[in-house]
Amino acid sequence: MTAIALSACSSAPTVIANGAPGFSLSTYSTFGYFDPLDTDRGDVQSLMSQHLIHITQMELESRGLVRDDDYPQLKLNFWTAAGVSSPSSQPRVGVSVGHGSGGYYGSRTGVGVSLSTLLGGPKDTQTIGLDFVDAEREQLVFEGTYTAEISGEDANALSAMVDRAVQEVFAELPAQP
Repeated sequence: MTAIALSACSSAPTVIANGAPGFSLSTYSTFGYFDPLDTDRGDVQSLMSQHLIHITQMELESRGLVRDDDYPQLKLNFWTAAGVSSPSSQPRVGVSVGHGSGGYYGSRTGVGVSLSTLLGGPKDTQTIGLDFVDAEREQLVFEGTYTAEISGEDANALSAMVDRAVQEVFAELPAQP
């Protein structure tokens, strides 16, 4: 009897955050966005930009900041990158030799060969980056990235991934004093 077990594996999303020494969101009362954003398409605001603005505005307003497009103290920018993740292990080959005696055929020797490999191959990944810039000093004060595997066929999955990316990056903001 031969049994084959298949399982789908995907890597957990990766969040990387980095803040300037002493950065605290509580030192800012207003925010705005770069114009254009790196996620825009020339002079046209992309759907991705619109979605990111909506989600980050909700997050910042829930922390007491007010949107001010004319004179923001904190400016946000977004960027995205698509990529391909490689499998983490190489195919493996195993060889075994066995010998047995008795039974109807007498003495027998056998050889077995096995090959294992990852199923599915490389996966598509999407990275979303959020940059927080002190508008007065024109200095990056916090940056966060979120990278996850995606199935490029489902627009709803990408939208949910963007929502989660913003939530995860905002969770990395330094605690407020």
